[in-house]
Amino acid sequence: MKKKDVFVSIIKGIITGIASLVPGVSTAAVLLSVSAYDNFTESLHNIAKKDNKVVLFVTVPLVIGLLLGLIGGVHLIDYFWNKFRIQTILLFVGLVLGGIRVIFVKEKLKLSKKIMFLFIVIGALFGILYYLLKDMTIIDKVDSMTNLIFLALITGLTILVPGLSLITLKLKENYNYIIELIRHFTNISNIVSILVFIIMFVITIFIVSKTIYKLISRNRRVTYIVLCSLMFASIIISLFQINKVTFNFVTIFTSILAFLWGFIFAKNVERE
Repeated sequence: MKKKDVFVSIIKGIITGIASLVPGVSTAAVLLSVSAYDNFTESLHNIAKKDNKVVLFVTVPLVIGLLLGLIGGVHLIDYFWNKFRIQTILLFVGLVLGGIRVIFVKEKLKLSKKIMFLFIVIGALFGILYYLLKDMTIIDKVDSMTNLIFLALITGLTILVPGLSLITLKLKENYNYIIELIRHFTNISNIVSILVFIIMFVITIFIVSKTIYKLISRNRRVTYIVLCSLMFASIIISLFQINKVTFNFVTIFTSILAFLWGFIFAKNVERE
């Protein structure tokens, strides 16, 4: 582990944080796409070990970058989402699709008929679920400890399980409640609520990371095929966010460039 690893991890974290703000984009899918997933799950699994340099040089900088991306990218994504929605979506679609390609090359996987069928089935399933959940409210209000814990669990899952952006899209308004709690941090009840949310969020990440690490250790090939199929599902969810767009030559040309940039970036970032 070198100082370069710290810098690269921060950059990957910033990219992941910014991407996570795009409606429909899965945090886990981006972590996989920027080749940060393996080290992240491994370091959390081995966090109790004394000689765990991955935590210091990779995970901690990654989390710092993630927070920087989330905080600093709010207005940036808001601007590009309103002005260049299709380009923004296709940029990250290209990134995730490029990430799938990198995983296939790295893990020496072949796009067989069975895998293609799995991708189509998972993609279609998530597409159907998207329409079924379109007008459905998952949590009406985060006005009870039970709902708060559920929100923390879902949030933790989205960090490591691709495709769950389908659910987080429906919980967007609920996250505003958490922001309000943070703004009024002096209130004792708010402090308790925030602490409960953070504790359950962290516990969920640790449990899921250990589970995924064990699945990868036992059957790496199958686990990555499933993860890639869920990444593909997150692409489907992202594409559903394209609406009210006026297509012209400039829009089409810049959208293709954005897609290619994301795709090529995923390939190059894996080398770092």
